[in-house]
Amino acid sequence: MADGFKSQEEAVALTERAMKLAAEGNIRGGLELIRPYSVVPTAEFDSMIGQAELQRPVMDNRFGKSIGYEFVSKKSASPSLARITYLQKFDRHATVWTFTLYNGSEGWVINSFQFVDAISTAF
Repeated sequence: MADGFKSQEEAVALTERAMKLAAEGNIRGGLELIRPYSVVPTAEFDSMIGQAELQRPVMDNRFGKSIGYEFVSKKSASPSLARITYLQKFDRHATVWTFTLYNGSEGWVINSFQFVDAISTAF
């Protein structure tokens, strides 16, 4: 069961910390930071971390060094649903990270998250 945030702002603050770690090359650390607030089952979450770590050398080779991240947007679809988007910047490309938040009876949780190299998804 996921822990809940009292507000969207708390969730955004945590995703900012996770993005900072990911941009520093610590994808595992960033994802582990959000784990307690995610509804993704443990086995699936572990698999996602493993896949991210396997992709990292390929991304480094293709995109270059990670050079930081930028906040792109926070959009609300309703009072109970929001999406936070970031851009992780590399020397030659970028990846788009999205975190979908849901406000249920236990507070705001991270319902899903992903990162993709299709940067047009940031628009």
